[in-house]
Amino acid sequence: MENKRKIMIIDDNLDFVNMITEYLSELDVNIYKLMNFEDENDIIKKIEEFIPDFILLDINLGNASGLKVIENLKRNALISKIPIIIITASDYNDIVASMLRGEKNIFGFCSKLEIDVIKNKLQKYLRGSYG
Repeated sequence: MENKRKIMIIDDNLDFVNMITEYLSELDVNIYKLMNFEDENDIIKKIEEFIPDFILLDINLGNASGLKVIENLKRNALISKIPIIIITASDYNDIVASMLRGEKNIFGFCSKLEIDVIKNKLQKYLRGSYG
């Protein structure tokens, strides 16, 4: 029996998490939704527990910062290479993209309105045609 790939969605917006989970439900993956957390350290602990194959990470997480999560990921060899798609509802994707352009595990930057783009990037990852 083949193990399903594990996708972690880290976002504090319940409506978006439910919408993207429904949209990705046809993919053969296990989805872990992380919406309740104290801060970046709490997020990192949960990533270490789940060890996802792929992360969808919001930048604006209320009491936490997606940028700080990425910084903390880089310091942990166990989870530092997990591919990430940055998702955001704000209009500053170009600024965030320029800040993170050199990060090897950043697989893309998407608006939360680009559900099809997010799904296509995940499908490419699942097929192994990314890089």
